[in-house]
Amino acid sequence: MAKQVDHVECYAYNPSTGGGEAGVVTSTSVNLTGVSTVTFVVAIEGSSDVQSDGIFIASTEQMGGGGTYNARKYQGKLTSRTSINLDVSALSGSYYLRAHATNNAGITNWKRVRLYSILLDGREIWNGSNSWTYV
Repeated sequence: MAKQVDHVECYAYNPSTGGGEAGVVTSTSVNLTGVSTVTFVVAIEGSSDVQSDGIFIASTEQMGGGGTYNARKYQGKLTSRTSINLDVSALSGSYYLRAHATNNAGITNWKRVRLYSILLDGREIWNGSNSWTYV
């Protein structure tokens, strides 16, 4: 994981086993009561559209892998800067928001997720360009 000028990024690659996972998570939980959609503004880079994913999560657990979630969305396809919408309309209460880069197999496969901002129903709560942050 690394902080860049306008985003944070996580990178998954394991040259020994072919599998790997990295993630970024909010430092505080976010109240999602009454929120329908969490939008992650991201770019997803990698060696392949398959066998690796960007995973976007709302979870009561701050730390955890791609399988620890209350709401989750996968994006395997490589894409330049875009919006990934996570449906959280069934959730109520406080949750941590996480973005993961995963590599499921193959020692030459890798995936990078660049996270630029997070929005709740269109309202920005975090932006990688700012030195300040809400969460």
